[in-house]
Amino acid sequence: MIMDMAIMSASSGDCDGDASAVAAKAANASAPAATSAPAPAGEQTTYSEEQPPPAPGKFWDDTTLMLRNLPNKITQRRLLERVQDYLYDIDFLYLPTDFENKCNLGYAFINFRNGAAADKFMERFDRTRLIGFRRSQKVLAVQPARVQGLAANIRRFRNSSVMGVLTEEEKPLLLREGVPVPFPKPDGPLPPVGQRYARDGR
Repeated sequence: MIMDMAIMSASSGDCDGDASAVAAKAANASAPAATSAPAPAGEQTTYSEEQPPPAPGKFWDDTTLMLRNLPNKITQRRLLERVQDYLYDIDFLYLPTDFENKCNLGYAFINFRNGAAADKFMERFDRTRLIGFRRSQKVLAVQPARVQGLAANIRRFRNSSVMGVLTEEEKPLLLREGVPVPFPKPDGPLPPVGQRYARDGR
């Protein structure tokens, strides 16, 4: 799984060092790969680099956005505070975190129940800087994620090895009406975490 591999490739350096380099690799690996028409809620939809994502105002319900270029010091809890105006429209949020140095990898996945809310989120955060991080020069970028929809994101992570390594505060988060709810338990024993993402990207 891409997310497992990306996190395992980061070393225990500082937040602005190795983790940032790995984040760039992982973000590229997570970039849109194919395209399809709007899918019913819960089904996976993908986009292509050749064909642009929906224009503003065209996001459909159950849309997953990727928020890139986040300051590596921000935690999932603090990110929730920054997006609190949208909490009632968000049902999934995950900020990948390095297992060892506990810095994030520079991007997050957010699923919106309401397509209009996803559109407003993109208009507000794309090409802006995150308030409260004056030392960070990163400019945020918002794009459709490769994996689309709440059900698809749950399937992606419920049996992932990261669920057995991350703390409760670092694990993918499910929300209902702005309140965290338990993530579905894995179908069985989680796979072991291993080094599967080479430094040269192969």
